[in-house]
Amino acid sequence: MSSNTLDSFGRAILETLEDEQLTADTLEAAFETSRETLEERLSQLVDNALVRQGDGGRYELTDNGRRVLRATSVGKRDDRIDIPAAVEASLEGFSLPPDREDAVRKAFSFLQYWGDATTAELIDGCYSESPADYDTAKRWWGDCVEKRLRGLSLVEPPRSESIDSPDLDEMLWRYENVPVVETPDDVDGRDVPDPQPGPMSFGSVRHGIEKIEMSDAERTAARVAFTVLFDRETVTAAELAERVYGDYPAGYDSSDDWTVFLSDVFDALPGIERDSETMDEVVWSYWPSHGLETDRD
Repeated sequence: MSSNTLDSFGRAILETLEDEQLTADTLEAAFETSRETLEERLSQLVDNALVRQGDGGRYELTDNGRRVLRATSVGKRDDRIDIPAAVEASLEGFSLPPDREDAVRKAFSFLQYWGDATTAELIDGCYSESPADYDTAKRWWGDCVEKRLRGLSLVEPPRSESIDSPDLDEMLWRYENVPVVETPDDVDGRDVPDPQPGPMSFGSVRHGIEKIEMSDAERTAARVAFTVLFDRETVTAAELAERVYGDYPAGYDSSDDWTVFLSDVFDALPGIERDSETMDEVVWSYWPSHGLETDRD
């Protein structure tokens, strides 16, 4: 498991620890795996600040671990539990097959969690979790999700999605209520422990951008840059700087310094790859399939 990828075994451990603290012995018996394999994976989860070892050697989720489960909809909770009744009624009224209804529900849940999202962030965060038998993200979004999401109450569609002169405020889908991310996970008054040092694992690009330490201005610039990359699929660092830096300098006096900042962020995000790099240029690529058939062909 790389620092940016949470595999099925890692997710299963997080789900098992979601409601209770367990010892390594209990986890070993639950998964019927070798102690060596289990301890290696637990060590990776601890290093990624998703799990910590508490009193009595029991393992438990960190605040980051809970957020990963909620952001990627891989926990044991049904997505519809916290969806407003009016929205759930609308979803059922679309008379979609179960897998396509689930795709729209996941998109709404993602928006409800974060409070706002670009189309790029919605597709990145939801398509791979519920592809609904669509072989490309473009068809998944255009044929199934977008028009239904626009029809749901509590959803404000973006005013514009033009990336000719990208304006984040114009491109945002918004949830017209208090987002889940603003609701504390620990409601019993206990302090949330500080995250442990080490690389983190992110469930989506949006999750990574929110959790990586940076200023609000840098975060906005990174979101806009990802939207441009998402649209272009492949883009050079110079092209990103030309398209984004002028309107979103994020406090950097030069586009070169801005590019160094963005490169550090992109290196940590899932689904974004450096296709090639020379002394003078970096080329980024992104396809929203996350292991499914891509839109590239």
